[in-house]
Amino acid sequence: MSRNIFLDVTQSPYNAIGDGNADDAAAIQTAIDHAAYTNQGGLVWLPPGVYKLGFGLSITQSVILAGAGWSTPPTDVAGTPLSNVGNGSWLSVDSTEFSPLTITSTARGCTIRDLAVVHRQPTNVLAGFGPVNYPYAIAVRADDVRIENVFLYNPTRGIDISNSTGSVGRVTLNRIWGQPFQEGIRIDNALDVIKIDNVHFWPFWSAYNTVTEYQRNNTNAILSYRNDNPHFSNIFVHRCNNGFVFSSSGSGATHGVTSKFHMMNVDIDFCTHGINIDGTGTTGQVANLTIQGTPGNHGIWVHANDVKLQGTNVRVTDVRNNGIRIEGSGTVAMLENVFIDRWNTSGAGFPGIEAVTPATVYLGRSRLFQGTGPETGGRGTFVLAK
Repeated sequence: MSRNIFLDVTQSPYNAIGDGNADDAAAIQTAIDHAAYTNQGGLVWLPPGVYKLGFGLSITQSVILAGAGWSTPPTDVAGTPLSNVGNGSWLSVDSTEFSPLTITSTARGCTIRDLAVVHRQPTNVLAGFGPVNYPYAIAVRADDVRIENVFLYNPTRGIDISNSTGSVGRVTLNRIWGQPFQEGIRIDNALDVIKIDNVHFWPFWSAYNTVTEYQRNNTNAILSYRNDNPHFSNIFVHRCNNGFVFSSSGSGATHGVTSKFHMMNVDIDFCTHGINIDGTGTTGQVANLTIQGTPGNHGIWVHANDVKLQGTNVRVTDVRNNGIRIEGSGTVAMLENVFIDRWNTSGAGFPGIEAVTPATVYLGRSRLFQGTGPETGGRGTFVLAK
């Protein structure tokens, strides 16, 4: 049987237009289905263009959906967009009724790469900003999925990795750029290793202060709920409410938190909280973490019971309150090679690292404090290496 493993969506019989005006959803979906069910796989190719979607694309079998990359659209001196799109391959959406891309639970082994997603957001940001209530730009429900070199230009919600009827696992995200407004990457019920590497969340769409202030009050860059052993590396987050949130989800049999997370080479810039842990029983390790907080409250904030957090090579600077705040019954933080710099900028007397009763903090010999106010404090237990 003859198979065409390379399907150009602009060619016959698909004939997508890619001009940003015509609805290309049916053409692209037909190409995806032909690759999945006729060819038993293949590469669905989106040449440079803007492909408007009138409904969401669904990938139900293992295929590769690939574009020609993307470039950052230009902005004016105030950081407001001059164009909706740049060069490359773009999926354009103005409907709140669907996700542009959904990878269903049967699409094990598929790949999405080298394309961008743009939502139509309010462009008059001078007086204020609130995003349109779009669902996730990409919804992942399958195992063994790879998403690579994808630009989430201005989504209200970015990528959701979860499966409400089962678990999901072995999903890899690499080189994810964008400016999400409520959630960047959300992971839930992932019971096998998820790897998130090389993420850069920055004001690509608009750096105007009404937009970035909205983000600082509302955006959670990366959220992790009931997940086992997720890996996060080489992450940069700018101007969000929380850089990372580790929380609990579900109830009954589906209830759970993140266990054994690994975080390495992370820079969290101008966020209210760098790491926010409120899920009881969360466990994880952090290495090579920098948090620059102004006007943030806490660099690392643990406020849940039975949390076990290990951290090394950690620097927190320019925060209003504590550099690190640990609270919760049975909660333990073990910290080594820690530099807390310019904490308590509110002047309210916050210590650099605070252990709130009955939490315990173990602090290694390699520690440096440079700021105003007590270095350590709180009514919890401190164990200081000598």
